[in-house]
Amino acid sequence: MTKYTNFDSFQNLLDKSTFVVKSAEDFRAIPDEDWNNYIKNNTCFDSWNEMQEKAVQIYIKAKLTL
Repeated sequence: MTKYTNFDSFQNLLDKSTFVVKSAEDFRAIPDEDWNNYIKNNTCFDSWNEMQEKAVQIYIKAKLTL
């Protein structure tokens, strides 16, 4: 997280947002456009999808190098 955002964890990313997220249902209820704007303005990614894709790449690379 710290390499691509100003946050040290996903929880911190959520906590610093204006969204109230206390459950997975709360997270799913955030309008996509609002969440994408938050990601674009607070990370080096242009969208939530782009951020997730990078996370998957990092995870797979780490698993393959074990």
